[in-house]
Amino acid sequence: TGNIVKWQSSTDNFASNSVDIANTSTSQTYTNLTQTTTYRAVIKSGACPEVNSGGATVTVNSINPGVISKGALNPGPDCAPLNPNPLQSATDATVPPTATLTYSWEQSIDGELTWQPAAGTTTSTPAYKTFNPDPMNVTTSLRRVTTSVLNGVSCTAYSNVLNYVVYPLPVVASILPGAPITQNVCVNSQLTLTNATTGGVWSSSDVSMATVSGGIVTGVSAGTVTISYTVTDVNGCFKAANRTVHIIALPVITASATSVCVGSTLNLTPTTGGTWVSSDASIATVTNAGLVTSLVPGNVTFTFTDAITGCSSTTGTITVNPN
Repeated sequence: TGNIVKWQSSTDNFASNSVDIANTSTSQTYTNLTQTTTYRAVIKSGACPEVNSGGATVTVNSINPGVISKGALNPGPDCAPLNPNPLQSATDATVPPTATLTYSWEQSIDGELTWQPAAGTTTSTPAYKTFNPDPMNVTTSLRRVTTSVLNGVSCTAYSNVLNYVVYPLPVVASILPGAPITQNVCVNSQLTLTNATTGGVWSSSDVSMATVSGGIVTGVSAGTVTISYTVTDVNGCFKAANRTVHIIALPVITASATSVCVGSTLNLTPTTGGTWVSSDASIATVTNAGLVTSLVPGNVTFTFTDAITGCSSTTGTITVNPN
């Protein structure tokens, strides 16, 4: 028994430091503690010397959230999608020895006004201290959240923020004509494509099959190519609109002779599947079955058009000789 003459506090359980508190009441309040602190009352009874009460320890669930850093492969800025590669734990978080520590990660895409769980993959233990974000299509901020649970009390602290500047890709219109999606062009023929976006560059995935210049596609050999229109902006970011083009082989034709006398006939193949046309029907006529009839002396060619593909082949010059 006796009277409280003061209170004392200590951050090392009174092993080496003690701070007097001018309080003679039977209770002591505490606020804004940053480290574990022990309190005791100093009591005096009559002429007896002062004695100390037992200590009451307030354990502070203090957290140092540590420091995170960018991976070396792509710190940005870069074009979308920016792949930042794994973020590093430059300094791990620290919590009281008996506390349970866990990490989580958050991202913001509105200049740190709001935060959401980050999209990506945690890559290490303990408790996921490093993180591999998903590729980013917009400028994104990332931070690590450290949670410490001590005596059933959960506390949270946030690391520094890493900002990744992502440049959007340019907007590119679709290649026209828009339908059908796959266009056809015959070998040695041309197809005109257009794009409403200015400043782009046309290219072919295989110039041995088709070339393109100013949107004009020229068939070279049979096959399938991708024709691209690529726009690059001031940040060096680029985006392409693509169109698949089938290059159709020309029909294979033959002639039974390269010259014929007036009044005689010769045969052309194929004899079905299309139409034959004479370059000068006054010199020689031809049926769709490939039968050529010579009329007067002169030079003439014949063109066969495939009924399915629409591609045409022309014979070499055939000479009609006088009798």
